[in-house]
Amino acid sequence: MKKLMILLMVTSLLLVGCGKNNESLQDSTLEEEKTLEQDSAPEEEKNVETNEGESVPPETEESELTTIKSKNYGSDEESVIFTLSKNDEDEMYLRIYCNIVEEWKAAYCYLYYGNIVTSEELKEAYNPVLIIICNDIFLSPGFSYRIGDETEVFDSTEWCTNAITNGGYEMDDVEQFDENLEKYLYDFFEIEDDEAVDNESQDEDIVIDKDYIYEEPYYAYSGNGDDVISGVETDNFSYAHIVHDREGYFSVKGYYEDTYDLLVSTTDPYDGNTVIRPQEEYTFEVSGEGDWSIEIYNIGLSSTDSFSGFGDYVSPMFTCTSNTYEITTSGEGYFSISGWTDYGRDLLVSTTDEDYSGKVLFRNEDGIAFFEIKGNREWEIKPVK
Repeated sequence: MKKLMILLMVTSLLLVGCGKNNESLQDSTLEEEKTLEQDSAPEEEKNVETNEGESVPPETEESELTTIKSKNYGSDEESVIFTLSKNDEDEMYLRIYCNIVEEWKAAYCYLYYGNIVTSEELKEAYNPVLIIICNDIFLSPGFSYRIGDETEVFDSTEWCTNAITNGGYEMDDVEQFDENLEKYLYDFFEIEDDEAVDNESQDEDIVIDKDYIYEEPYYAYSGNGDDVISGVETDNFSYAHIVHDREGYFSVKGYYEDTYDLLVSTTDPYDGNTVIRPQEEYTFEVSGEGDWSIEIYNIGLSSTDSFSGFGDYVSPMFTCTSNTYEITTSGEGYFSISGWTDYGRDLLVSTTDEDYSGKVLFRNEDGIAFFEIKGNREWEIKPVK
């Protein structure tokens, strides 16, 4: 299934960023790690120091847990195993055990499943544990080390970052591996609920049939003149509502990782919305005289894929009802419309033509998407049936 669909289905399961709160997760996962560790670590490594310098007690006996369901995906060389168990008090335990050879795959596996198992909702229901073995590396949220003559405890987030930035893979390989991880997760839970269906047919069944708009921002800041705002962490796809009250040059840049997006650049008073990417830590650079404000909202839901308005806008998420959309505008100056899907941004229109009107392809019928509109003019977009 597409990532945008995951945002709709398991939004509350995702952490801000990728493994940023490792230390706080240790207490909630340590007890289950004791059990899983005995399958992977040598006998002499069963008591090692955690990142906080505490020793891990001996493992819990496997007999204390009764397996309800278990499934192995992949091969002997590279496998992902899901196991659902319970103890004598009927407390549930979900264990995800991954044996991965290539480091970049182990990193993506850690980031993907790590976001899931560290969610408060899943921890309350299943006591989840994630264990990833990659050659001599043992990865688990809040408890990662290298097995060798001397056990080396390290920061899992830094290791994953290095493994991904070192390359050695094609983006097509990443997309396929990411898709496989997603299929494993949903297939396992569908089997558990006796509702196993083909992944593609499940995509077709997902239709947004309600409207929901977030009324309160999860971040708000206001100021006057040039300023820099750091440490703004995003959850899912969001939009920033930016307001500047006077004429004169005004711009807002959103920095994340090693790049930035130019969110606003104008010499007119500004009141509009612009896309904020998910699971990033932003630094905003504001340039311009006068009062301004920035409010960041989660993107809502829409039961329709027809929209109209004026100026910069980010639509709610919707189900595409066509592969072709008709766009009409009234006004002049630069104008663009982008469609955002699981695969990124698709630039549908980019023009300076006055009163633009036309039909464009947006090949995402039955998929989840949202629109981003840029331009100081009236506009309308609707599907062509």
